[in-house]
Amino acid sequence: MDWGFKTKRLASAVATLRKLGWSPVWLVMFDEVWILASCMSGIFRRTVNPKMDFNADFWAWYLDPMMEEKGWEIHRYYFRNYIWIE
Repeated sequence: MDWGFKTKRLASAVATLRKLGWSPVWLVMFDEVWILASCMSGIFRRTVNPKMDFNADFWAWYLDPMMEEKGWEIHRYYFRNYIWIE
């Protein structure tokens, strides 16, 4: 997909942040992250539910394949439905 910017730069920025000892979540300071989130929100509305609302509950990670890092296991329990259907 053409996001209007190079997504590899976001991946590079995450690697640089980690190398400098910063959390990759600082990536959210850049407009490209929000452009990507906005585009994904539109895709979800078209494919899942047109009334789906964007939930900014996301982070950025660096998963080192050499260390076989896989990220978090499922750990959240939501007691409400995030897709409201009237």
